Amino acid sequence: MKPSHCHLHIGTLPSDASALIDCIEQHNFICKLTALFPKQFTQSSEYKNGINKELCSGYLVQASLNNILQFLLAVENLETDDGPSIPYLKLVLLDRDITHEDTLCLAKGQLHLRLTQPTYQSSGFEGKKSQVSQGNNVVHQQFHDITIDLTKGLDKQLKQRDKNTSRLFWYAENMKNVKDRYFISCGNCDSSNLQRVLEQFVDSCTLKQSQVRSIDLGLCNIPDLDAAFVDPIGKSSIVKENRMSSLADTLEWITYASIGGQQLFPFDSTDDYISSYKSLLEKKSEAKLFKVDFSGALIDTELTITTLQNLLSSNELPWFALLMYGVRDCNTSYGESTAHGFSEDGCNDTVLLVSPRLSKYIAWEIVDSSDSHH
Repeated sequence: MKPSHCHLHIGTLPSDASALIDCIEQHNFICKLTALFPKQFTQSSEYKNGINKELCSGYLVQASLNNILQFLLAVENLETDDGPSIPYLKLVLLDRDITHEDTLCLAKGQLHLRLTQPTYQSSGFEGKKSQVSQGNNVVHQQFHDITIDLTKGLDKQLKQRDKNTSRLFWYAENMKNVKDRYFISCGNCDSSNLQRVLEQFVDSCTLKQSQVRSIDLGLCNIPDLDAAFVDPIGKSSIVKENRMSSLADTLEWITYASIGGQQLFPFDSTDDYISSYKSLLEKKSEAKLFKVDFSGALIDTELTITTLQNLLSSNELPWFALLMYGVRDCNTSYGESTAHGFSEDGCNDTVLLVSPRLSKYIAWEIVDSSDSHH
């Protein structure tokens, strides 16, 4: 099934490697990473020494927004070997429904707030009408987005009486008795240092580490994946439509295989009246598939890139796929300013299909219809 809103990128390695890495780095809040590949890779040194041994960590905290701001002020003075920690800090406000509640997140040094009309009106922020509210003329249902650049210094902007920064602290002070749950991680900061700073300000702080599950999916039917890389998209509308339809079928197979879809098994007996997927699949071969899931914490960009590099370094792999699932109830998805919404299904995912043998890759960025990502 073709996703309703999807951005497609096709590239060649190594010439387009930077674009591939950028695609991964731009995806801010990945909560689950799945690596799918032929089982033969599990016998390689790259697998045994790397892919299934990586871990991510972060902290589940209970705190008021006022506590969080005090924490951010403290982090501004936290230097590491890689420089300031603010650009590497990720923070997500949990337990909020993005469709009708205030939300907050931090990524790439940008603090993003999406406020309901009552909150926006009473707090005095200067923002802009959110992308998710475009076309909605019912004022009390509208959202407004505010972004504060923390790389300029939160304390510095407060002392300079920057309007939105001042209103943020005023708003937080008025909400100091409201406690929320946040998930916080930092890519360049030792977890013990992050915990030490957090515990000075928050009510509770619990370490969460990613869990790794390795699953043998067994023998599966596989379509002609090489065709996805080799066939040109073409300029004529008919050729382009056929090509895009073929790529959508490839994406559907990857996602179905990643969950161990039973109709991919050669001996599956699902009746065609229930589902015709198996009879419509143009099978080219059969192979044993394997997957590794990382979940339970925000997945570091570094882990995703390391996993990609480990898989790329194997000469035995004809192909592999990476599936990156983003947080759905989050107001920002890609880069520094991509508004994310939940008007349809809240999709915020990236799927990569890579052929080390052909030195090519395909990336699908799957988003919600209300997203501003281009």
